[in-house]
Amino acid sequence: MPSVRVSTGDWVRGRERQLVDAVHQGVLMGLKVPDWDRDTALHLIPEERRIIPTGCSERFTKIEVLLYTGRTTETKRAYYDATYESLAGLGISKQDVKIILIEMPPENWGIGGTFPLPA
Repeated sequence: MPSVRVSTGDWVRGRERQLVDAVHQGVLMGLKVPDWDRDTALHLIPEERRIIPTGCSERFTKIEVLLYTGRTTETKRAYYDATYESLAGLGISKQDVKIILIEMPPENWGIGGTFPLPA
């Protein structure tokens, strides 16, 4: 049940859905999440309101993923690789991507009126 937030610049205007779909594809392929489990939001930040890392282009894209604890390092690597590959189709290089995984135990999530989540 990952919750994904994507932040990037205005360069993607007109192709927003393509970017959201590419990021979701990385979740599907790398984390093996079912397709119906969707929670991805895109935030566009005007260039004058962001500072990107040295050496990155205007296509710099940050992806923050909140997810349950417990995935293996191999699974996380598979997610990174699947996401980089999916984003390459939009002309976003690996050097222009920052992925941050934020793990927390299931009892810190309340979804659909349940808390804590059933095991």
